[in-house]
Amino acid sequence: MRFTIDSDIWQEQSAGSLFGHDFKIFQSVLSSTSLSIFTSNTTTIANCHWQEFLLCKTLIHVRIMAGIKSAKIALRKEMKDVISQLNTEEKQRQSRIVFEKFQESKRISLYLSTEDEIDTIQILKYIFDKKKEVFVPRYKGKEMEMIKLLSMQDYETLPLTKWNIKQPNVNELRQNALETGGLDLIILPGVAFTANGKRLGHGMGYYDKFLDLCIKTQQKRPHLIAVAFNEQLWQEIPTSENDVILDLVLTEK
Repeated sequence: MRFTIDSDIWQEQSAGSLFGHDFKIFQSVLSSTSLSIFTSNTTTIANCHWQEFLLCKTLIHVRIMAGIKSAKIALRKEMKDVISQLNTEEKQRQSRIVFEKFQESKRISLYLSTEDEIDTIQILKYIFDKKKEVFVPRYKGKEMEMIKLLSMQDYETLPLTKWNIKQPNVNELRQNALETGGLDLIILPGVAFTANGKRLGHGMGYYDKFLDLCIKTQQKRPHLIAVAFNEQLWQEIPTSENDVILDLVLTEK
């Protein structure tokens, strides 16, 4: 079996197009294998067995995923520095304007914000004022569930986690959103976003796993909205196939 690489497209001569990959990435992967490579205008790989081809494909995927992970780590560090430069007054100003853009829904999942995130307390008060149901994250080991919050007084009495985030006690019996009717709207936190809905989380994968379960469990997909500071909006961020695209990213602007 014989393969050729012409420009950025990798084609199997005997069976048509297989898939396209960046040629430089492919060359990098092949440099660590025992395959013979001849470089010219068209690079030909001779004596490449099907098993070796699959190995190449797997190694390419591993390299790409490792690159995405590395890029995410670097961007999280950069965003931490950017947000740390915002003073309290600026954070509150942007939070008020984002709140004014908030849209109604009946069953809402809302994250409880830290000092480095858009303040969600006004949204929480609004939900209760409108007699809507609100569900907040509760972290249990590597899993996250959305648990019903009853009132602002209930919120005030919530204990703090080791991350300094309020959440219902893990041993307390409360309504689970996915077991009692699902969610209409999920308001998500994040480190960085793009205007077209890409999201960089904090790296633990809590929301990725929850969204996957939620979408599989419910008949209707909930609306996914992120609220963020202007400084958290980027032209592009690294994503993988498991990252869920949001419907809307709200900022002051």
